[in-house]
Amino acid sequence: MFLVEEPLISCCTPHVKQVHGGWQKCHPGHHYGPNFRGTYILHYIKKGKGVFQVKGKSYQLSAGEVFCIFPGVLVYYKADETDPWEYEWIGFASDDLAAFLAARGLSAEVPVFTAKEEFVSALERFLAVYDGEAPAQTLLTARAYDVLHSLTNEKAPQNNAPHGLRYINRAKDYLWYFQHENITVSQLATYLGIDRSYLTALFKKHLGVSPKEYITNLKMNQACRYLLDTEYSISQVANALGYEELFVFSRAFKKVKGVSPSAYRKSMQRENTADET
Repeated sequence: MFLVEEPLISCCTPHVKQVHGGWQKCHPGHHYGPNFRGTYILHYIKKGKGVFQVKGKSYQLSAGEVFCIFPGVLVYYKADETDPWEYEWIGFASDDLAAFLAARGLSAEVPVFTAKEEFVSALERFLAVYDGEAPAQTLLTARAYDVLHSLTNEKAPQNNAPHGLRYINRAKDYLWYFQHENITVSQLATYLGIDRSYLTALFKKHLGVSPKEYITNLKMNQACRYLLDTEYSISQVANALGYEELFVFSRAFKKVKGVSPSAYRKSMQRENTADET
């Protein structure tokens, strides 16, 4: 039986409640603060320069640099009088993002870094979706996580994984986050920006299964958890995993697990009862 691995980052990736973003071309001397923000915000300076002040320190910043705002921390920032900055930004509402950023060398005490190409590209992709008409929440959230995972600690080992394996890792993360939705292979390929046939070849090479098989196994493993740990009806389990038709879910479950969902639940309940006696 093929078992789906949970992504290694699933245990340390922060839970993001809400994302927002935008772009601003500031007038000379335009400023904010001193004041607080309620979310984490990363500003990427595309052009010009300005000053950012936090925790008693002042940073003179220019194009290519990023300054980070942490919720509840007093900040002040101002565009230059002669060469005002133009920046893009992304904000995150999250209760546990601080630890994630700290692991990448960022904090209210160290809030500035020079943007790498991977970060800039991820931010541009996020804003392209964010600024579009009625963006799909699934894709928007995935793009926001891409921005977070583009952040690297300069002191940490660099990711030297082959390019194809990087696609696989991104795919696994994406599917893990959105396993409760009706995700298709075409959607996954579009998210990764690669051809569907190439995606299938990568999955078979690195994981030994097709993307469709991987998605189904991922959902069925989660279904087993629901059947064992909750009192959800079979229909509720199916709906929770993005299945609109109960018979489609039941057929997929039996194909993967060898028994129907109801038979699996009864079997596991009997085993648990036997263990308790």
